[in-house]
Amino acid sequence: MTEAELAARAAARKAMLRIVASLSLVVSVVLVHAGSLDTPFVYDDLVEIIGNPLMHAGTWWQSTFSGNTLPARPLPYLTFRINLEVGGTDVRGFHVANIAIHALNAVLLQALIVAGFRRATAERLGERSRLLIATCVVLVWSVHPLQTQAVTYLYQRIELLMATFLLGTLLAFDRSIDSRRPWVWQAVAIVSCAAGMLTKEVTAVVPILVLLWDRAFVAASWREAMARRWGQHLALFGTLGILVLLLIGQSETYGEFREGGIAHSGLEHLLSQPPVLLHYLRLCVVPIGQNIEYGWPVKRSLDLESALIGSLIVAALIVSIVLLFRAPRHAFLPLAWFLILAPTSSFMPALTIAAEHRMYLPSAIVLLGIGLAIVRLSPRTADRRATVLALGGTVAVAITFGTLTVARNLVYRSRIDLWSDSVAKAPASPFSRAALGLALADAGRDAEAEEHLRVAVDLLGTSRSKTNLAMVLLRNGKRDEARRLLEEALAATPQLPQPLVHLGNLERTERPELAIEYYRRAIELDPNQPQAQNNLGAMLALTDPAEAEQRIRLAIALDPTNAEAFTNLGNLSARQGKLVEAIAWYEQALRLDPGSRVARTNLQAVLAAVAERRAPRRD
Repeated sequence: MTEAELAARAAARKAMLRIVASLSLVVSVVLVHAGSLDTPFVYDDLVEIIGNPLMHAGTWWQSTFSGNTLPARPLPYLTFRINLEVGGTDVRGFHVANIAIHALNAVLLQALIVAGFRRATAERLGERSRLLIATCVVLVWSVHPLQTQAVTYLYQRIELLMATFLLGTLLAFDRSIDSRRPWVWQAVAIVSCAAGMLTKEVTAVVPILVLLWDRAFVAASWREAMARRWGQHLALFGTLGILVLLLIGQSETYGEFREGGIAHSGLEHLLSQPPVLLHYLRLCVVPIGQNIEYGWPVKRSLDLESALIGSLIVAALIVSIVLLFRAPRHAFLPLAWFLILAPTSSFMPALTIAAEHRMYLPSAIVLLGIGLAIVRLSPRTADRRATVLALGGTVAVAITFGTLTVARNLVYRSRIDLWSDSVAKAPASPFSRAALGLALADAGRDAEAEEHLRVAVDLLGTSRSKTNLAMVLLRNGKRDEARRLLEEALAATPQLPQPLVHLGNLERTERPELAIEYYRRAIELDPNQPQAQNNLGAMLALTDPAEAEQRIRLAIALDPTNAEAFTNLGNLSARQGKLVEAIAWYEQALRLDPGSRVARTNLQAVLAAVAERRAPRRD
């Protein structure tokens, strides 16, 4: 066998080894998350995907660039729209997409770690060792229960895609260094970075990360990095313009700046972060006590806890900056950790103090650091024995973490289970109380819902929280208290349409003309209010059938899951003598809500009328 043939065979074995290693990551991700395919939409999923009228009735441009109550992140929102177009509101399609993106991120992360090892440890680690360490670290990361919030909570596809484009940019930049056609990989890096800017604000740090990678693993000095690749770095920083335009265009839609959103300053957010960051680090090693909404208390002033933890964090940051100029390869990981967390975990106020999805990529840095420390401290052994030990230890940890991930995903199996878990762990969280109250209300458990929504009003006191409570009070027959809360909410936030909608619901029976006025005012504030459109259409059915049909059809376009709207359209068709159409509308209403007594009763009446018409007459 010639040397060329031997080299070709060796290259084929190496390629097969890389493929097997990557497939092992993909299979592991699928195994631990396969049980979550039927997990329902929760939290912001309900507002920004299912309850976002533009996702159902808007143009592709509108659904991509306009959020509902939160700012739109264009590329993730585009994928949500694609999911809806392909599979409707079937949650399984959304979960398949999230799991696939997470698996892709695992493969990209593995490749990036191997690339870093190749540049930093080429003399000390062989190719197999580099691949082994990278695969072990990424395997543990990919099945870690800390990733459940990013993967199973569907709206956090935003975090997943941000990671995809961050990893893709770094990997493409690294490939461009040694490629025969560097411009191809440079273009991929720039496009990936630009896509990240259309995904999440954290991507603003990516051009800095690329520059750090260049200095840490490629260039011998800052001068060399800028002299040889100044054009590419300039282009990457230029993509920040995309993010700036998005921020300017959506400045009024950020939840942090809306009524009832953020209630603390940037300084208070910063003071609250030290114990949160310590909690994140603890979860990386001991992932117990996870919560979808921690309700983490805001620190209004510097206390001993934040001072002690914060001083250690600042010291670590200073050491990392010093290392950047003395030993840049050792500085990359800690600086990357700080940079990725900086937009959400520093002085820029965010709606929530602590959120697990923020650690999606930073947790990989922590686990890689732990893995490198183990390698450095382990005694040198024969290659085969080291491989067996590494694989055995990794598999044991991966099985443990994978089991915890499966268990954590079970908590997401229903909204009530998820928020009951959250309230049990954080009873003072107003967001958890409100979410549990709404979940109970949707399940018809209004008495329990009222209890939690009252706590949310006491803790939060916003117009939205009062409106939510009033909705349940109306169903519980407490009309006077509901009216008072709705009027308070409307007085405090006159631009909010929901209080007007519920005031209309309150007046429908006793003062229908006033109810119609409330609905019209709500629609003036927001024409994309399906409930207001539907209820107004139902009110106009006798006096103006043409407008009534227009309103109800618009409500269905805005929310195709609204069974009541289909029932109202059936009622309207029945009054107009269009019995066949009425049957179709009632049947659709029952498909959406099999327990609807109104739709079932009216369907039976129309079917009886049709049967009577078709029955032969006897003279």
